[in-house]
Amino acid sequence: MGFLAAGVPFGVSVAFLVSSPLISEIAAIMLLGMGSYGVYIVSIYIVSGTIISVLAGYLADKFHVEKYLALNIPKTIPSVCACSNMREKAVALVKYAHEFSWNLVKSLYLYILVGLTVGAYMHGYIPQEFFVKYMGADNIWAVPFAAIVGIPIYASQAGIVPLVQVLLMKGVPVGTALVAFMSIATISLPEMMMIKKVFSLKLLMMFIGYLLVAFIATGYLLNLL
Repeated sequence: MGFLAAGVPFGVSVAFLVSSPLISEIAAIMLLGMGSYGVYIVSIYIVSGTIISVLAGYLADKFHVEKYLALNIPKTIPSVCACSNMREKAVALVKYAHEFSWNLVKSLYLYILVGLTVGAYMHGYIPQEFFVKYMGADNIWAVPFAAIVGIPIYASQAGIVPLVQVLLMKGVPVGTALVAFMSIATISLPEMMMIKKVFSLKLLMMFIGYLLVAFIATGYLLNLL
């Protein structure tokens, strides 16, 4: 919302919206510690995440999907040209930033609390054995299962890495494990509830659909390599 209010193109905002939760330097550093395969896994993680993010922004601009935004977000950066000195300009911008941030928090806090509560409950009560059972190499539907089951779970990137490590140690293919990581980090219920404040239902479904297709295609491709 801040990007759009500042006049940043919608495609750029979408690319940021995807890459920000998807690609984490903390997760990359933790994944490096996974033995001899660490560098390989991190490279795949960063390259695939970057491609998915850039392509999302490109498609958003190409098909002009900003018309499906649920809110009309005006470019409300205040004009400070009339201010006589730099101090007044700084004060005006800080005041605007404070008001914008506070109004944003007030409009989203309920979505955040509900989403975090549901997501934390799912994350805390679903055992790791559940993932291992249905994500084995012998299950042809393991990749889409990993993508879909990650949606209701909420966890930070660093918090997901131990789960990925367990999956890999239990014989889950790299592509399937990374798909679960990507889905939990990017399409989690709390994030989707917050985005719904800005996206219409149609745009939200397009957003989720694109990410699911991208993650599933990436997972199958990695499992074939």
